Amino acid sequence: MATYKGIQGYTVQSLSSDPPAAQAVGQLWYNSTSYSFKIGVAGAGTWAAGGGMNSYANGIRGFGTQTAAIGAGTPPTASNETKYDGTSWSNIPQMNNPSGRYYPGGTGTTTAGIIFGGEPGKTNSETWNGTTWTEGNDLTSGRNFQASGGTQTAAFSAAGLTPSFTGKTEEYNGTSWSESGDVPVAVQGAGGNGSVTAAIIYSGLIANPATKTAKTYTYDGTSWSDASADVNTTCSMFGSSGPQTGNTAALKFGGETHPGKTVNTEVYDGSSWTEVGDLANGRRSVGNAGSTTSALFFGGEPPSGNGLTEEWTDPIYSVKTVTVS
Repeated sequence: MATYKGIQGYTVQSLSSDPPAAQAVGQLWYNSTSYSFKIGVAGAGTWAAGGGMNSYANGIRGFGTQTAAIGAGTPPTASNETKYDGTSWSNIPQMNNPSGRYYPGGTGTTTAGIIFGGEPGKTNSETWNGTTWTEGNDLTSGRNFQASGGTQTAAFSAAGLTPSFTGKTEEYNGTSWSESGDVPVAVQGAGGNGSVTAAIIYSGLIANPATKTAKTYTYDGTSWSDASADVNTTCSMFGSSGPQTGNTAALKFGGETHPGKTVNTEVYDGSSWTEVGDLANGRRSVGNAGSTTSALFFGGEPPSGNGLTEEWTDPIYSVKTVTVS
């Protein structure tokens, strides 16, 4: 007869109190205080429809949180920049030098954000203070399809299209941009988040020959290194969200699979990627905001320039008593 140790490789632990539910998923233990066996479980994370955007939003960049987000960088002939309050979108003043379609970089909050680059190879950088946009110092190298993260006064831009594929990294100190260590592979349409001292970049499209990559790289403020953690669904131009303070967590969703669009969502825990709940609509060239537990996905294509919005809610973790009979 099979035993728990024979299956799992270790015996059931006896604990006087239950561990945090989010750290105990899949684990079985004996609670010596309540005289019962316990197990950690997680419900499925889900995407739900949010308020639809007012107009065209293909290639838009987003930043902020699920309930307070900014969308910016669409072509000047399409619409003004926009703001989400957790229920609906409203127009805000347009940028001084609109970044154009297809992924400018951007990061920050609804009262302290920054947008930079964009198609075709723009170097422009503008900050947002909650009311107006202000032109700042340019990137040293214009690009679009870049990964980005950090804060308004400490941001990074990594990889992208210049118009050639690049692995170049730049850091912003609140005043100017300067070059740092390159991503090991030239890639465009990758996801990214984190800070200027602890960033992460993942998947995307590489050249020579043009193909998708599953690689994940982390940054320590000086150089990038292979995290040895491949994504499950390789794609580019997808949504990505995560903390502005570190490189051990990320959420990846949607994107272009070349050809086709995916609904897959994956979460990174610092060591590996795990597939979680699917989007309702597979799209690319999207705006995104939020964290790994509460994310926002908006705009993109197909259909061209749609205004769909979806909101991610992290799995609900719980501890359940195991009935033994």
